[in-house]
Amino acid sequence: MKIQNKYETTKNLSFSSAKNILQSARDWDKFYASNIPSSLELNPVIFNYIRPEDKILDVGMGFGKTIFDLVKRGYRNLSGVDTNQSGIVFAKETVRNFNLEGNFKFLTGNANNLPFENNSQNAVITQAFWTTIVDNEARQNVINEINRVLKNKGVLYIADFGQTPQIQKYRTRYETGRVKGYDYGTFEVINEKSGELEYLAHHYTKEEFSKLLMNAGFRIENYTISPVQTRSGNVIDGHTIIARKISEINKD
Repeated sequence: MKIQNKYETTKNLSFSSAKNILQSARDWDKFYASNIPSSLELNPVIFNYIRPEDKILDVGMGFGKTIFDLVKRGYRNLSGVDTNQSGIVFAKETVRNFNLEGNFKFLTGNANNLPFENNSQNAVITQAFWTTIVDNEARQNVINEINRVLKNKGVLYIADFGQTPQIQKYRTRYETGRVKGYDYGTFEVINEKSGELEYLAHHYTKEEFSKLLMNAGFRIENYTISPVQTRSGNVIDGHTIIARKISEINKD
């Protein structure tokens, strides 16, 4: 299997407003296949909550790294969705080239309109995904969609980056972002070689995640904060959450 070691470039990435999930998707679409940023590993705690026969959906699957980790562990009913078509193509080619056994469904799509039926999934995985959602309204739309596709008592796994203001580098980023009109914790990621804006990222507080989940009909069953490594190699606080769907969202 030939893997192109390159980036597809997209120019004019500046946000006219942080309130735009579609722009966020476009920023991530420029990364090609296995170059899509992916730095977090599955926390073993998740395996206390999912079974090999479960239907599991990876939202923001990238090129399928998390899904293929699950395949190695015997999980077979696996789906994924991502806005980046090259990642989806890469995942499908991997399944074919390595003759992987299982029921796979990889779709190009946006997380605020998931192409899956109501109450169809036993578990949803979001791995280093929420950092790309920098708009409050977009977060609520996405979490509501996840609620919709999860079965009653279904499990949501979140692993993402937390605010780490005790590190001067990140405190400066958060404060600079606020000056530019972003929510505190949102900052610009600049390509060190070109000097261009690559994408916006958001680091979360425990309060932010807790409120988001509570308002969307989830009960938190496990919450840990521990050091993790970012794509750039920095060590910051990482949040790992297991939440269970306990009620449907009333959209009226």
